[in-house]
Amino acid sequence: MQDNFDSNQELQNLKIQPKFSHVKFANKFLIIIMLIYIVSGVVVEIFLPMLRVKFIGYIEGLSQLFLMLLPALFFSRYSTLPFKTLFRLESIPGLRIILLSVIGIIALSIFNTSFLYLQERLIPDFLVEAYKLTEKSLEKIYMDILGGSGFLDGMKALLIGAIIPSISEETLFRGFYQRSLEEELKPYLAILIAGLIFAVVHINPINFIPLIFIGFYLGVVAYGTRSIIIPILLHFLNNAIAVVIMYTPSLSSLDEQSYNLNITTAIILSIISLLVLAFISLIIYRNASKNLKGNIVDNSEFRIQNFNNILYTIH
Repeated sequence: MQDNFDSNQELQNLKIQPKFSHVKFANKFLIIIMLIYIVSGVVVEIFLPMLRVKFIGYIEGLSQLFLMLLPALFFSRYSTLPFKTLFRLESIPGLRIILLSVIGIIALSIFNTSFLYLQERLIPDFLVEAYKLTEKSLEKIYMDILGGSGFLDGMKALLIGAIIPSISEETLFRGFYQRSLEEELKPYLAILIAGLIFAVVHINPINFIPLIFIGFYLGVVAYGTRSIIIPILLHFLNNAIAVVIMYTPSLSSLDEQSYNLNITTAIILSIISLLVLAFISLIIYRNASKNLKGNIVDNSEFRIQNFNNILYTIH
């Protein structure tokens, strides 16, 4: 009799416990992480201005590590998803999908270059002055963080501008945040929301549209491959190429020449690259259903299956 009572009591307790909301979890902790990140930056700006001026690059890199990456890893303990599931560490994608993903990021770079060219030339006259001021301000910030000369400065820029952001941002946005949303929302909605927020938090109005497309594409790749490694790789490639161009005078001149396009050519390049990107994204997105059937294995087997403005390409 007592056993029946205890069993009934346990059932009642289970019914009373509220269902865990992955969406609420993701939104709550993303807001907390972003507030910590922003407030810390404001504190340094107000109380340690000279330190920020002298060590802005190091501060930016350390901020991403300790105020973005580590909090995401720490707060993951409050999710009901296993750590490897939340951060997409259970699968290794096949070579075909990896190559398609790389081609997609190349197409995206061509689109971004063409789009920024068109944006600059089609902007209304009354916004031109504000646009130029914003552009110069952002350029100065990027140069302060990544600028320099020589091999050591180049390596520092690669670390701060490509390696750390690719790991920190993808872990937070495509792992922690988007993967949580996917538990309750349609995958495409999770991708759109995470990609949009990714663009917003960069606070870069000049590059806002390209940032949205980058966020969407990396989200598709993360979902389609069930792996965080490929989005990190693509993010790194996108930023690393920009850093290499910045530190290579001959390549910098070629990048500047890309802005000597005419509007017709820019429109054609935008359309073609966008179509290629859409086609590849569709293939990768649909690959997710194949993953569920075992075409991409989990970590228990570990088996592998068969230029816009360079300163604004760093995200």
